[in-house]
Amino acid sequence: MRTLVYLATIMIAAILFSSPGPSQVQRYAPQTGDAVVVYVNKFRAEDFDRAKQVMVTGFSKAMTASGQTRHTYWIANPETREILGISFFQPGHSVDQWHDNEGRQNVLNQLAKLRSGPPSKQEYVLIGTHNSTK
Repeated sequence: MRTLVYLATIMIAAILFSSPGPSQVQRYAPQTGDAVVVYVNKFRAEDFDRAKQVMVTGFSKAMTASGQTRHTYWIANPETREILGISFFQPGHSVDQWHDNEGRQNVLNQLAKLRSGPPSKQEYVLIGTHNSTK
């Protein structure tokens, strides 16, 4: 599990800190000190495509409806049928409040039928960022 989280951290760093193009506008860019949660979900092969859709669309809608400010990356590994959600929480927006959110719970209920094992989560704090350009 730790290897997976370290791999996810490396992948997120590459994505998060790459320079956005002119057409990409970020409403919230994670800052040092923000809470970060890495969610790991594994799904059955026959349900993997459906799970990707439910995760990205369902959680995104629930996050928006929650009123909290969030920046989330969805990362899929088709070989292992794992989907990671890496969420950065703006200061003043509670991880616990999100975990108690009814919209989030509705999405989790949809995903329960598609999983091949229990989900996991690990909580971190963002300690730095780096953005390089050529």
